[in-house]
Amino acid sequence: MRYVTDVVAPAVERLERASGMTGSIPDDLIPEELASAAELGKRILAGECDEGLGRSFFDFICQCSAVRNSVDMVALRFDDRYMRILFETEGVACY
Repeated sequence: MRYVTDVVAPAVERLERASGMTGSIPDDLIPEELASAAELGKRILAGECDEGLGRSFFDFICQCSAVRNSVDMVALRFDDRYMRILFETEGVACY
């Protein structure tokens, strides 16, 4: 349980901080998992796991991974090399 707490507690803090910084980001770029991962993390820390600790921890990791992938995709929108490749291959580059 200590390992789970050591992993989940800082992740929940970062997810909550990220939630507070979404004001200037378009809604379609904010992953749905951002809020649900933070809530699941809080439930794990409180010991209120509906599906058992192992399954809840796995779900938490998956949701955090989805958030990370979304952040990576947003970062690519600011990478001029990526946008050039996108334009050259698909003829469109959305900024």
